[in-house]
Amino acid sequence: MEAWFYILRLKSGRLYAGITTNLQKRYKEHLKRYACRTTKIDPVIALVYSENFPNVSSARKREIQVKKWTHAKKEALIAGDVEILKRLSSSGKNLIFRKVSEVRLPPERSLRTAL
Repeated sequence: MEAWFYILRLKSGRLYAGITTNLQKRYKEHLKRYACRTTKIDPVIALVYSENFPNVSSARKREIQVKKWTHAKKEALIAGDVEILKRLSSSGKNLIFRKVSEVRLPPERSLRTAL
């Protein structure tokens, strides 16, 4: 039986990942706020990503994998940005990227020497 892995964007900005064998039905249940406790408390804004799998076992493996990811990595998946996904996956760790203005250097070093 085919199955779906999906990601929902919630009102709070959080992302909810799950699996189902009937994507349309499950999405409607989330919208009506009786699919699970999370979407009952934090309403769904949109279905932002889905992948189809040949069986529930494959979909569950994908769900487990993605649920371990950072929010940034999930956003890259949703956006389809393979380059950012690769960078966030490098060396097996989820990296945190900051704006240059947020990086604090010791007083003796300038930004120019840090680069």
